[in-house]
Amino acid sequence: MAVHLQKAHENLTEKETLLHINRNEAQKVRDEMTRTHRLYLEGEITSQGFGQFYKPAEERLNQLLAELPKLEAEIAYLKVTNLSVEEVTSEAEKLYSQWPTLSLENKRSIIEAIIEKITVGKGEIDISLYYMPSSEELVKNQQVVLRR
Repeated sequence: MAVHLQKAHENLTEKETLLHINRNEAQKVRDEMTRTHRLYLEGEITSQGFGQFYKPAEERLNQLLAELPKLEAEIAYLKVTNLSVEEVTSEAEKLYSQWPTLSLENKRSIIEAIIEKITVGKGEIDISLYYMPSSEELVKNQQVVLRR
């Protein structure tokens, strides 16, 4: 569980860093466009020269700005997912500490709620828990949804 939480936190940190870099890059491109525009207004470059510098910068700025909402959505999703995982972990720790004091009936209902099936074979027992996708799988699914 700790490894899972650490990976989820690293993924969130990575996305936040990428968002910060993206915003900084967009500001640099805006500044470059402003300088180019001033040079054109001051007659330092021709309209052809202006177009050669300004048009690629404008396209790059549009790409960066289009990426911002996607990154922000991914970050928001990861934060909500991380909160959910932390809450589940907290509840699991609480359950673990209370387990010895629970009645047999309560223990049974908890076990029935989390176990999908138990298969008894020769010399082995297989316990299948109800499936909860990892935050990584949830993020991948969310990215697919965001791209549509």
